Amino acid sequence: MKNTLTSNSSSGIFLLYEGLPPTIIESQVLAHARSMSEVGVKMEVWAFAVTPNAYSVALTALPRLLKTYPTIVIRLFRGVRPALPFSEWLNALLLLWWMWRLGARPSFVHARTEHATMIAAIARRVKKYRLIWDARGDALSEFSETARYLPRLWRWLAPLKMRAISKRLKMAARHSDYAIFVSDALRRLQGSELPIERTLVVPCLADEGLFYFDPKLREETRRELGYSDKDIVIVYVGSTSLWQCVPETIALMERALRTNPVCKALIVTSTRGAFEDALANDLRDRVCVTSGALGDINRYLNAADFGVLLRKPNAINWVASPVKFAEYSLAGLVVVTTDAVEQVIEIGQALGNTVNEIDFMNHVRNNRKPTNRLDVADKARTILGRGSHAQRIRDWYPPANNK
Repeated sequence: MKNTLTSNSSSGIFLLYEGLPPTIIESQVLAHARSMSEVGVKMEVWAFAVTPNAYSVALTALPRLLKTYPTIVIRLFRGVRPALPFSEWLNALLLLWWMWRLGARPSFVHARTEHATMIAAIARRVKKYRLIWDARGDALSEFSETARYLPRLWRWLAPLKMRAISKRLKMAARHSDYAIFVSDALRRLQGSELPIERTLVVPCLADEGLFYFDPKLREETRRELGYSDKDIVIVYVGSTSLWQCVPETIALMERALRTNPVCKALIVTSTRGAFEDALANDLRDRVCVTSGALGDINRYLNAADFGVLLRKPNAINWVASPVKFAEYSLAGLVVVTTDAVEQVIEIGQALGNTVNEIDFMNHVRNNRKPTNRLDVADKARTILGRGSHAQRIRDWYPPANNK
């Protein structure tokens, strides 16, 4: 494939060391690359997989992604596990080798997470490019939570890992030219020592071309799913990951269904079996469990009346920016949530589309459905739509013909 990364244009690399994870690769990585290309910034996606399993999953996903996103160059490489000694230096050498092998002269590297940023910072001692740190979450708290579930034999290594993460965060802050944080809370946590003019807060965004409210689409999809005009439909889109609060979500749905016979539940997930096994037998006839690709999700959101996004109050969630909130909001949904995420509280108040569990159950008891979906969807486009932020983000990349 012909190399497109030349040093005299605004072209660069979106760098990640997670392989091609299905939860974010389309909605957060490829969607960003496509959005930037529309405002004159070319970027290739360079994905390093640091475990055999991640590489295998990525290899399987790659043909479909290349077909779906033909205008984006996606490159997949093997990387070195972070747990190995000197892994950042080894990964930096691999990055430099592939740059040399492919003749790449990027004007910037957009590095996803502090791990990728540290590796790109080491490689920048040889190659010169603008380094953008894309900070996604509270890495220290995330590992601290993960460490609780490690085998006892490995828990004694947790302090070493925590020190390694702290080192990456400091190096990312010290050596990046600019930093993008997904929330104000995360910028306060990780970017307090950075000059404010070198930082940008951009929530996890959704593509307006994929997520929107359309009354006709709502009517068609509800008819296909067998819903009547009177039905109150509650939707959950996501996996069974621990932070998704699946038991609490199922309990809330079942409580609503038992409270009002016109309530229906719609679950869109790649792990259908796990949800089907967890549902009460006497309610299964009012629950639809299905799956769908990213382009299918909006149909289900339009068919629903409420979206469920429960999170537990902790340090990880407080600084987070759930992409599902953006998708729900662009579809005009009222979102049943908690006070766990600062950004959801603030944007939810601005949009007027969040309710807590108590208020949600009052809606269910009184047969009340949201009526201002078009208004919510229109407001959400300006706050959480990818297109509305494109030019603001574009200004952070080197200008075209910058030498």
